[in-house]
Amino acid sequence: MRFTPLIIARGMFGLVVRFAHGGFLAIGIVVTLLVTARIASSGVDGQLMPGFLRPVVSSFMSSAEASQDADAIDAPVTAPVKRLSNYLSRRYHVAVDAVQPLVAEAFASGHTTGIDPLLLVAVMAVESSFNPIAESAYGAQGLMQVVPRFHMEKIGAHGDDATLLDPLVNIRVGAQVLKDCVARAGSLQAALQAYAGASNDAAAQYSSRVMSERSRLQQALGAAKSNARSGRPASQV
Repeated sequence: MRFTPLIIARGMFGLVVRFAHGGFLAIGIVVTLLVTARIASSGVDGQLMPGFLRPVVSSFMSSAEASQDADAIDAPVTAPVKRLSNYLSRRYHVAVDAVQPLVAEAFASGHTTGIDPLLLVAVMAVESSFNPIAESAYGAQGLMQVVPRFHMEKIGAHGDDATLLDPLVNIRVGAQVLKDCVARAGSLQAALQAYAGASNDAAAQYSSRVMSERSRLQQALGAAKSNARSGRPASQV
């Protein structure tokens, strides 16, 4: 297969994230820079690469291949996805190119699980403000702040090397967790409280925050659609 600069860059980022997750960010950056320099100067199969780096590069190549395979099943970017992504980019100061795949996956996972995709986006907004490497003191990880030790079966369904720091895996697992909460709780409010581990909160503050965010998203989506029809710029949303 052909490794383009984009594929290599994505794979190297994944490698840094793996090192960082293990608490060795500094080492990960150094090794990544060394690998990148060797690839640039001698190619992947070059003879100048020291032996101790070859296992690292092999691991990186596997990640790059998996990343390229994942590209083939990326969620479609529809008009609502684009409109919502533009709104979120402005509201949360996140690049459109970064947030758009997340919104697209929320719509795809919502279709798969039967969960309102705007609800999934609202959970991401409340839980992490769209930071894919967020981690709480309690151990909740990623966009939807899923606690891995409670959901290993769901994580494993996405592959042996699946990690909740992979944004798309995190959204898919989070959607499945929320679906289970809805099935057990019987109401959306109770399900959201259970998702947050706050079932004992009589004021239901978490579910109120999520539903308020969902309402804002719905209004923004409607306004963006109206503006698109009238030809007004999206910045007026």
